[in-house]
Formats: sequence, C-alpha cells, structure tokens
Amino acid sequence: MNSKLRFIISLLSTILFILLASSLTAQNLEESTGPTLLSGPDFSQLTASSVTISWETLEPSNGFVAFGVDSSLPWVACSLEMKKNHAVNIDSLLPGTRYLAIIGAFDVDGNGPTLSEVVPFTTHEEEILREDSTGAGFFVLPGDTVIDVGTSLQFTAYYKFPNGTTVDTLAEWSLRGKSIGSITENGMLHTLTPGFAHVKATLGDKVVATKVTAIDTSVDDSGVNTVSIGRVLPNGKLQHPKTISEGSTYKLHGFPSPLNMLNGGFIYFPSGCLDEDILIHINLPKCAKTLGDSVDFDHGIVTGVQFDVFVNDSLVHPYYFKKPLIVSLPIRKGVLKKLNIDPVNLGMFFMNDDLFDGAGINFTVVDSSVERVFSLVAHFSTLIVKEKEASVISGIETVGVAEPANAFELLQNYPNPFNPE
Repeated sequence: MNSKLRFIISLLSTILFILLASSLTAQNLEESTGPTLLSGPDFSQLTASSVTISWETLEPSNGFVAFGVDSSLPWVACSLEMKKNHAVNIDSLLPGTRYLAIIGAFDVDGNGPTLSEVVPFTTHEEEILREDSTGAGFFVLPGDTVIDVGTSLQFTAYYKFPNGTTVDTLAEWSLRGKSIGSITENGMLHTLTPGFAHVKATLGDKVVATKVTAIDTSVDDSGVNTVSIGRVLPNGKLQHPKTISEGSTYKLHGFPSPLNMLNGGFIYFPSGCLDEDILIHINLPKCAKTLGDSVDFDHGIVTGVQFDVFVNDSLVHPYYFKKPLIVSLPIRKGVLKKLNIDPVNLGMFFMNDDLFDGAGINFTVVDSSVERVFSLVAHFSTLIVKEKEASVISGIETVGVAEPANAFELLQNYPNPFNPE
C-alpha cells in the first residue's frame, strides 16, 4: 500500500468520525501519534480573499488544513505529497474576517494525525469602489436582493459617465461569503442553499459588490416547528403574536414608537433551526432610553433589540438555535453622524450587562445604501449594533460562530478524495 493511499485511508477514518459527529471542531478532532510538527500553521501571501498556509514536519509526511471562522472547522484543504515542507493556497475567503486553522499530519505509514495548535488569521479588508460626487461610476444591477433557493438571477454590470450616459459593460464575476451557490462568467447566479453572500463584479481595478440573501420558501410542513412572535407593548403586555414556520421570514414592520426604529428589518428562520415550538417577545433592550417618541442608547450603541424566547411558557435565556438565523436591523444615518461612525466599521454584538460579545455572530454585512446591518446569529438574547471595536471583552478579542457544517466543502484547486461530486 503506497503512502498516498495510506494517508487517504487514515484521513477518511478521521472524516467519517467528523461526519457522524455532524461537524468538525477543534474539540472533536482527535490526535494520535504521527510525524513531529516543527512549525505551522504559518500564513503568507494574505489578501482579502486568499492565504497560503504552510507547515514543516521532522520527517516526510502528508496532511491537511482544517479551517473555519470558529471552533467549527467545516473546510479542508489537503497536501497529498509525502514531504517535509507543505504549503496550500486557500481562496474564496471573506474579506476582513478572522479564521481559525489547524494542521493535521500523517507519516509514511499512515499514522496520525499529529495536530498543531489552533491558530487564527485575519484576511485583509477589501476596498469597494464608491461612486464619486458626480454620480458617475461602475455599478451592478439588481442591487441588494432576496431570492428563493433553487432559482437563478441575472446580474449586469454598468458604467455611468459624468455626462449621465450609462452603458452595460463586461466584468469579472465572483461570489464571496457563505456558499449559497455559484455564479457564471456572465453574471448568472444559481442558488442552492439558504444564506447570504456578496456578488462581486471586477472591472480592471474597479470593484463593486451587491448582497444576495437566499431563502428557502419550499418547506415541508410535516414535522416543522413554529415560531410565534409578538412585540411587548409599553404597558408590558404582549401584542397578539404572529405565528410562522421554520423556513420563513418574519418582517419587522408596522411597529409604533418606540419600536418603530426596528421597522424595515427582518429575521429569517432556516429550516432545521428548531427542534421545538417557541414564542419570542420583541422589546427594547434595557440599555435603551426613551424620551417621548425618541430612543437613545449609551455606550455608543447605534441600535438594539431584545429577543426573549419562551418554551412552554418558560424563559430560556439565551436561546440557542440548531442553525444560525439571518437577522437584519436598520441603522439610522443621523445616529451614525452624531456618533461619528463610518458604516463600514459597524458590527453586531450580543450585550450582557455592559459587556459586548461577538461570539455567536458571523458574516456581518453592512449595507449603507439601504441602511441595514445583516448577520448570522447563533442565539437570541439582546442584540446591539455599534463599532467593531466593541468586540473586546475584558481585553480578549471575541470570535464569531460559524454555521455548523453538515458536510465538507472541499476546495477544488487541490486533489481531494472526499469531494462528493
């Protein structure tokens, strides 16, 4: 049996355990005696969307890199050649995002994996073109949009000249963020799974992006759990709740003062996010200050909302979902101007007393054109929006939580025996 086959068999055993456990994490990836790791993971050629990860072993080996945005490490890249120095290039990463990576190495007899420490790396922020004061520039249509899973949508790039003339133009298309599907070289997006991502168009040194949210509206009602949602009235009583099912979107709209600041947002409950029926009370967070029809916050908070979740009339705080929800909250330009905050620096956080925690919130997207913040949210308690610097608790930088993987996304630019396709 050659070394590559032994490596594949050993790694297959590891993957089988992971798949049975539903997701790969730094905790359930078990180490066994293998080659000695001298260094790694080391990170080089870091950009907004890619990185080269390298490592060295004392004796010839092969191995893999498992990586993700938190202790859930759903993506794998392999180095199959038996050698001491390894390097794999990983692309299609999110800009300005912190990832975690771990190395697993196997020796010539297939023993292992020897595991490295879990080490973080952060991709560079990506500069997105903004139109100049004349309104001229490179842009994409449609703008931010919502699309059903399993459908397609054509995107087109345009260039507007200072004299007002607008023409369509060729562009290089790519999809960044959560893997919701694929996009062709002509800008045709095909959606496969729920989530949200950026459709990015590149023309020379010009880059623009628009956000797409893919939702699953074809839900089998048998065995599907329900969500009843109502706002808390000023007198403390609960408004008659509206009931929806998993796989549905709850729009935040029609709220009178002071909750009217939430109008225009939404919550998407993906299929499989619940294993029980729940009731949600929507209220202002305790840090909110109301004066007449106006709402203000301390701590530089831009906006916030409190979600209290009840199961069988009992409050569960915080309430963790089986799959992260997509939450969109409106932001107010007047508040941003008052606080001197650039929209691109905003983030979404959980708030507990006076502490702000980003763990459990992932893939935050700020769209200043429609004054919205979007995030994947792992649990419900108090959500607030403020500057990203708030993601430090007691001097420790927090990390977002990724959606647990129910399968591996295996990079196509490397030989990989586990690609289901």
